[in-house]
Amino acid sequence: FLKKIVWSLSNLCRGKQTAEMNNIIPVFPVLIKLLGSSHSETLINTCWALAYLTEDNDTVAQELIEQDLTTTFVPFLAQENTKIAYVVMRILGNFILSGHIQKVIDAGIMNHTDALLSSHDRSVRYEICYVLSLIVDSGDELINLIIDSSSELEIIINILKESSLDERMEAGWVIFNIATKGTDIQLKALVDMDVMSALCFNLNVPDIKFLLLVLDSIENILIVGERLALNYRCSFEDNGGKEKIESLLSHPNDKVYSKANEIYEEFLEQNTDDDSDQERWYY
Repeated sequence: FLKKIVWSLSNLCRGKQTAEMNNIIPVFPVLIKLLGSSHSETLINTCWALAYLTEDNDTVAQELIEQDLTTTFVPFLAQENTKIAYVVMRILGNFILSGHIQKVIDAGIMNHTDALLSSHDRSVRYEICYVLSLIVDSGDELINLIIDSSSELEIIINILKESSLDERMEAGWVIFNIATKGTDIQLKALVDMDVMSALCFNLNVPDIKFLLLVLDSIENILIVGERLALNYRCSFEDNGGKEKIESLLSHPNDKVYSKANEIYEEFLEQNTDDDSDQERWYY
């Protein structure tokens, strides 16, 4: 009976127009109490109700934060039932978007990221990449949380090379945020982990938004390479980047063509005649 009630309640919380918030708030303490349920289905539906309530709602997120529920949610990430881990990541992502990123980190989310990135469940890998992209979007101090854990970064880069398109897109956001908001040293760490091969692999994806994200990441890495006097262009070309950029010069999308042309003129065209005379080197 309780399972059905919680399932109905989670559906009531779903969507923007299905129920007035004033009618939901009175059951808030009940939902929090149900987080202690030993029944997995009850716990999942309870978490979904809270995920729906915290989506685009800073007031509810603040209430949960004030009750220190991040320390309740984060241990759920270690549950064998991946449905629990998935919905908890949705809640934690909502917390981050509501401005509570430090609370999520302090609760120990980074202790679980390796296992989540290596999960057999594709939806879990997708969601943890999304959460990590939100974390590194906050700047270089939090980017170090990923950079300092070489295993996490290696898994993310492998996802960008080997997984389904939707997973690669989320992993791409992690790399993009590091490439565009990280320090030069952090970008060097990306290149040292062979990120260029993963980025070049995705230069022929059909999704325009993702393709532009990849191009922006490559461009910024090449810019940093120039600034550090490290010839990242050679790494780019060795991974087939030059040929793929040349093919994008005939791309029907104006934004893709424009970005590809910028990269070609800035980093490739002017060096074409020098390749036979200069030693190819990069770190």
